[in-house]
Amino acid sequence: MLRIRPEQIRALRRDADEDLEPRLLDHLRRRHPEATALRGPEPLAAFVHHQLERAAGYGLASERDRARFVELALVFGDAFDADEALAWAGPTLRDSSLAPDDRMALVWLDAQEHLADGKDTGA
Repeated sequence: MLRIRPEQIRALRRDADEDLEPRLLDHLRRRHPEATALRGPEPLAAFVHHQLERAAGYGLASERDRARFVELALVFGDAFDADEALAWAGPTLRDSSLAPDDRMALVWLDAQEHLADGKDTGA
């Protein structure tokens, strides 16, 4: 039976994160050119790194969920999950009765509805 030790998993995740960050930066620059230009290259890279760490704190493990978390932070504000004006975000992300991918799916849908309604992003 093949066994993967925890330190091997951490090493694989580090490698995946190193690859994810530049791809996510490119994605954000294409989808949100004005917001990313306002931050500048180095602050934007630091923002992405920090938000990926925050996403991991919610148990978000898939690349898709982590990327969505970062994009929501860019659109709605760095601490969108703590913003009282965005009451749909934080409580859902903290709902331990749901799997992390289900929480992120719900938050993403709520964000799309929020944007479709033309409400202020808070950012």
